[in-house]
Amino acid sequence: GGRVDRYVASTDQAASADWARCQLAAVDVDEIFRAYLNAGVDPHGDQVPVPDGKRAAAASAADRRVAQVVSQVPAGTTILVAGLSDTGVNPHLRVAVAKGGGYGPGLLTSSATRQDGLVTLTDLTSTAFQQLGLKEPQQAVGSAWRSQHSGDSTATRVEDLEDEDVAAQAIRAVQTSFYWVLFATQLVLYAIAALALRRLGNDPRSRARILGGMRVIALLGGAAPGASFLAGLMPWWRAAHPTPVLICAVLGFAGLMTGVALAGPWRRSAFLPGLVITAVTAVVLALDVMTGSSLQLNTLMGYTALVAGRFYGFGNQAFSLFAVAAILTAAWVCEFPLRRHRAEPDPGGPAGASRRAKTVSVGIVAAIGLLTVAVDGLPAWGSDFGGVIAITPAFAMLGMMITGKRVSPVKLGAFCAAGIALVLAISWWNSRSANPTHMGRFWRDLMDGNAWDVVTRKFDAMLNSLGYWPFTLALAAALVFLFFVLARPTRWPAVSLLHRAYQHTMTMRPALICALAVGIIGTLVNDSGVVILSVAFSLATPLMLAAAVRSLELDLDEGTEQPGPRAPRAASTESPSA
Repeated sequence: GGRVDRYVASTDQAASADWARCQLAAVDVDEIFRAYLNAGVDPHGDQVPVPDGKRAAAASAADRRVAQVVSQVPAGTTILVAGLSDTGVNPHLRVAVAKGGGYGPGLLTSSATRQDGLVTLTDLTSTAFQQLGLKEPQQAVGSAWRSQHSGDSTATRVEDLEDEDVAAQAIRAVQTSFYWVLFATQLVLYAIAALALRRLGNDPRSRARILGGMRVIALLGGAAPGASFLAGLMPWWRAAHPTPVLICAVLGFAGLMTGVALAGPWRRSAFLPGLVITAVTAVVLALDVMTGSSLQLNTLMGYTALVAGRFYGFGNQAFSLFAVAAILTAAWVCEFPLRRHRAEPDPGGPAGASRRAKTVSVGIVAAIGLLTVAVDGLPAWGSDFGGVIAITPAFAMLGMMITGKRVSPVKLGAFCAAGIALVLAISWWNSRSANPTHMGRFWRDLMDGNAWDVVTRKFDAMLNSLGYWPFTLALAAALVFLFFVLARPTRWPAVSLLHRAYQHTMTMRPALICALAVGIIGTLVNDSGVVILSVAFSLATPLMLAAAVRSLELDLDEGTEQPGPRAPRAASTESPSA
């Protein structure tokens, strides 16, 4: 209400009666802030650094102020200490301490973060209402602080919290550069692939080396997004120079995934190496969100505690990566029944498979699709609203295309409506819990008539995402590459690479179309916009290139290369489209 019942200028002037009079007392401990305020800014508007000695003195003064309050308040008082703002140039994680009121030795957490040692500023409001025994207004966001018991010493707990801040700072410093490097590397890969395919030499050995090297690089590019999460298994933030160690960890895990993909007899296949990478990526991301999202936080393609947009479940980038990995995995797993139970000796695609193979394949798609939706959408795991809307129609399309059926605009619209209905059902269920997530709060907004504001805000953010040049540029380049290099046969002396891949892999075409579908729908229904589709292409395009290059290698080995496009084998009259 903007009214303060009792005010004194300083804790030095507060008497015992002042502390006992008010049920809630707010104390401003601003010594560190004033040290930066007195330092001022330079002519360029940058903060003038505060000398270490003055900053240490300000910190000591703040400590004395807190100790004074602790000694003056009545016995049994619950004391909450929170850093409300940043000082200096760079943002950092700030202090949060609770004493009394049921808070024992350990680490603070809340339902808003689900991370031991991390709470948010909006949680402070909920905590105050709980301690005062007041009903929290529906408009308030956040959850009350809870104490998570820890047997570690105070020094160990403080060190762990400092590690969180170091990791957040390191990710903040390199995250944008990581995207630039990842996408720029892929742009260079596309250019090299175009030139190599345009000017392949007549020497079979030269061709083999070029195609083999291109395949390895493409698989490395496809493994890099998943490796960026696996890097969280290494305590890179404890190194003297954490950023270089983080980069080396990503490269190391990407190399390990590529090595596994090319280690066994499956390396001779056009699709199995890619299946290894997509399966590992999907399983790692799924297990992570099902066990607390520890790999998502402070990760290059996840989220950071400094931004504080999300602390658990799938962020938009991780959702895109997980969804595309799951779709490609489901499609390529269906290769096994489709190849085993063929209706003809040499079928030209899923439509040429037997009815039994189609039934088994649809079952595989349905099982993986249901698990993917559950992992992504359930509030206890992925807690992703827009992801369910995108994943549901994409897997429904995949099931139809695997059986050789046509996907009409009407059917696609019905699949999207089913995704919306499903996510609304999850939101309704979550709204009935004691601590609803953003999904449950959206249902409450919908019932109160306030949901349109949320929708328009996210739509505006989606449109503004077109200004994210690292993503927009990489997306445009990937689309051009797919059209001119992989898909357009008239520009190249041999059959198009995608056409070759379609001949060697029965589910390649459905996999590519459905991966594109989940990226486009995800772009339209998420506030990250073009970032969704760019991340989808960062996984799908290199793996498609690797499969297509391997198909070309197989054709060259068999001596089947022709000067022009070959007629499709056993083409179906019901060619799937979207």
